[in-house]
Amino acid sequence: MSSGFGNHGTTGRCWFIWKDLANCMRVHSDKLERARKCVDFEDDYQECLSQEKEYDRVSVIGEQLRQNKKKGIAPPKSQPS
Repeated sequence: MSSGFGNHGTTGRCWFIWKDLANCMRVHSDKLERARKCVDFEDDYQECLSQEKEYDRVSVIGEQLRQNKKKGIAPPKSQPS
């Protein structure tokens, strides 16, 4: 469960995602219905906690950049924000 407090006493990064999941679980009290309706909220919360998909994506991008560098392909120019 999320306490709502981050490492520095502020609101934690996953607090609002946890609240969405908790609200979905409260609204859908039937176990089977909850499993169907709240799965996306659960996935988002787990990703927020572990950041596994983000790390995997960064790894893939880094590997592609290394392969392109070996082939002599310049990295794309970053777009100004």
